[in-house]
Amino acid sequence: MLIHIEVQGKAGARFSHRMFQYYYRIHEHYPEIELITLAVITNQRARAAHGVYARERDGFGVRFCYRVHHLQQWADQLAVLKARVATNPFAVVALAQLAAHRRSSDPERKASKREIIWLLYDSGYGRDEILALLRFIDRMLRLPPTLEQELRSELIALEEQKKMSYVMSIERMAEERGEARGEQRGEARMLTRQLTLKFGPLSPETQQRISEADADTLLTWSERILTADSLEAVLH
Repeated sequence: MLIHIEVQGKAGARFSHRMFQYYYRIHEHYPEIELITLAVITNQRARAAHGVYARERDGFGVRFCYRVHHLQQWADQLAVLKARVATNPFAVVALAQLAAHRRSSDPERKASKREIIWLLYDSGYGRDEILALLRFIDRMLRLPPTLEQELRSELIALEEQKKMSYVMSIERMAEERGEARGEQRGEARMLTRQLTLKFGPLSPETQQRISEADADTLLTWSERILTADSLEAVLH
């Protein structure tokens, strides 16, 4: 069995078509193996169009159905997610992702990040698991330097109570994040150059959108350049 999982913030108009393309391309390579396709949409409520790609006329054509999970369905069930943190690390991932998408002030964002880390510290996971999840939380919930330093001071106090020592690892994560940001800026410059060569000069709005995109989004856009016939098809 093969399982294809696609994680997307929002599913645009061509998302289902892309899921269909991925399905038949994988099927071409492994025609004898069962293939399960799942889309995880992190920042959009369920819509009727999600989960189906159809090109039909008079009852004939193609109809492809795939599984869809909308993370936002948990936005009203945060207490359930928090109760599951101790037994399911994906509850930590979901809480961090939901907090990242939530419109909130920087202090509110800091409070959300602190609460998730607090829950993680009480979970009973091993050191390696905690550090891996801390890295994910840190990536999802970026804070201004002042608030980041405040949070680290609070973590030091908490670790002294619990006899833990993760703060130095968090400091190393900050260094890694700085290196990653440098790489990300380089990827953004490269993408801008490729788009300009293929589609002509970019508008200031498009350039700003590229500069603010995260690493995963930049990678997705870079892959689409190979087959896209318009700028909109790349950045949708």
